[in-house]
Amino acid sequence: MPLRPYRTDVRPWNGIQHALKDLRESRERIALVTQHDIFGKHRGSFLGRVWSFIMPIVPVSAFVFLRLVVKPAGDADEALIHPAVYVCFGVTLWLLMRDLLMTSISSISKHNNLLSNTGFPLFGAAVTGLGAIAFDTIVRLIFSFCVLLAFGVPDPKGAAVFFGLVAIAGLMAFSVGLLITPVCRIYEDLKLLVEIALRYMIFFSFAIFPIAIEGFGEILYGANPFAIFIVNARTVLLTGEVQDPLALTILVASTPVLLIIGLWSFYAAESAIREGLN
Repeated sequence: MPLRPYRTDVRPWNGIQHALKDLRESRERIALVTQHDIFGKHRGSFLGRVWSFIMPIVPVSAFVFLRLVVKPAGDADEALIHPAVYVCFGVTLWLLMRDLLMTSISSISKHNNLLSNTGFPLFGAAVTGLGAIAFDTIVRLIFSFCVLLAFGVPDPKGAAVFFGLVAIAGLMAFSVGLLITPVCRIYEDLKLLVEIALRYMIFFSFAIFPIAIEGFGEILYGANPFAIFIVNARTVLLTGEVQDPLALTILVASTPVLLIIGLWSFYAAESAIREGLN
């Protein structure tokens, strides 16, 4: 199915304008859907909303357990960063970027009926998952900082830079997600391949196990934006220093460009995406 423009007025430089217009006109419906996504999925259970605070921590704690049980040989980083602290912040950042990368695709699929039967904007549906992701990330960060304090690690340095990098990493992942949404919605095989790749990427993103940044490890690091953000954000939080300023600067500078291109791609292919809803 060809990707043909839905609106001829969409240009790379006004995609943000269209997005802001959709958000402004549908803000109340977006807020209602977002609230349901966060708290409504556990309605009817005994603990109710308590599960909304427990479930985000489960994957982080599971990987912490894995790291503590499977101790890599020659783990030089353990002398500097406790494994639990290393994993908590690494996995939290990785889950944030993974979820934001896939949220526009998954949210459109999830709200298929809403889009088909109402005038709900496509971009409005794409952003409904952001609230749940933000909520889960806040819960995980609180848990991670508790772990940081529990193991007697010195007070974090560079906290302002850390949270800035988290925000930029999230924006970059969301922008890439918008860019690939049209083709992933039209070609289901590509979506499945992306999901498979993400399942393996966590083990090569310096989120769970440290990898020496030399030889093949250097290739894994340089070719993986997730890894660059995770390594530098975790390092600046714990030491106050950025480990790889050049690579990080390139990613930070490219993020606004990716957002502009992602929004243009999303709106230009809106008709093709909508045709795949039925």
